[in-house]
Amino acid sequence: MTDPRDQLRDENEARFRRDFAERRQVTGALPVQVDFETTTRCNLRCFTCPRTYSSQRGRDASPEVFDRFAVATFATARSVNLTGFGEPMVSPHFPHFFQRCVDAGLHVAFVTNGSLFNEEWIERFVEARVHIFLSVDGVK
Repeated sequence: MTDPRDQLRDENEARFRRDFAERRQVTGALPVQVDFETTTRCNLRCFTCPRTYSSQRGRDASPEVFDRFAVATFATARSVNLTGFGEPMVSPHFPHFFQRCVDAGLHVAFVTNGSLFNEEWIERFVEARVHIFLSVDGVK
C-alpha cells in the first residue's frame, strides 16, 4: 500500500526532474531533500573537527523552530538529513525531531559519532531504515 503523501511528493519530484532536464536556472519545485541542524554542540573533541577549535558555545535548535521547518518542507520532501556542526543526538530534542520525520514518512539520515547509541535507538533506527554515517575521525 502506498503512502497517500507520496502523490504530492511524486508530482513535486517530477517537476524538479523536468526543470532540471530543461536546464532551467530556477525550478518550480519545492525541496525534495532538506537538512536540519539539530545542534552545534558535541560530546567529543575530535582533533580533525573544526568544532573542537571553535570558541563559540554550541546551541540546540528548538522544537518550535523544527516544527515550523517541518510544516514548510515535509509535504514535498522525500528525505531529511538531521546533521550539522555538532552531534545530532546530543540535542535534548533529538527524539522529537527524529520521530516527527519518521511520522511524516521521510527517509532520515544523519552523521553521528555513535557514542550515544543504545539498544532502543538502534532498534528504532533499523525499523525506520535510517541512513547513518558514522564519523570517528580521531577522538581525543
